[in-house]
Amino acid sequence: MGSHGSDERTALLGRHATPPSWTGDSITHLALYRRAPLYFRVDALPFVFQYSALFSVWYSGLITRLTALTLLATIVTFHILAFLLQHWSLRAKALMSLSRVQCISKALFDKEPVFVLAVPRLHRGRPELVPLEISDQDVLFFNFQKRKYVYSDATNTFEKILYPTELPISEYISAASLRKNVDSRCRRKTI
Repeated sequence: MGSHGSDERTALLGRHATPPSWTGDSITHLALYRRAPLYFRVDALPFVFQYSALFSVWYSGLITRLTALTLLATIVTFHILAFLLQHWSLRAKALMSLSRVQCISKALFDKEPVFVLAVPRLHRGRPELVPLEISDQDVLFFNFQKRKYVYSDATNTFEKILYPTELPISEYISAASLRKNVDSRCRRKTI
């Protein structure tokens, strides 16, 4: 956000108290998240309590060393499974280590990064947790499956940027990146 004042940020982010919607048919679910504080994470705090309770019970002599080691192995196994589950499933990661952000205005006032969980239609890719970014022109956007979604404050939606299709063919052929690719293919054929 840089040097923008708080009034400019309020104007940029809008006043919507509802989660944003989206356009396009490639996304079925969209949610905003940020990293949860360590004391709210399901993969941290319960295990700290379990480790400390096990140590205090073992240190006080209420259980034998074999029982303590068995319980420790069980807790460590569940702790490892919690981390692996977050690696395997984005929904599990969102549940265990992220906190949901309800609206855009609350999402960007803090300094923590905000992520968008985008879930595609069935058999059209995998869900992704992508960062919500802000451009140099103060436009909020995210990229999902090589498509850009830009936030519109007027409608409180992320709108999919459509590719221009009405231009003459000469406009597409004269594009600089396309010309570079054609030139490099021609050079490869001559070598």
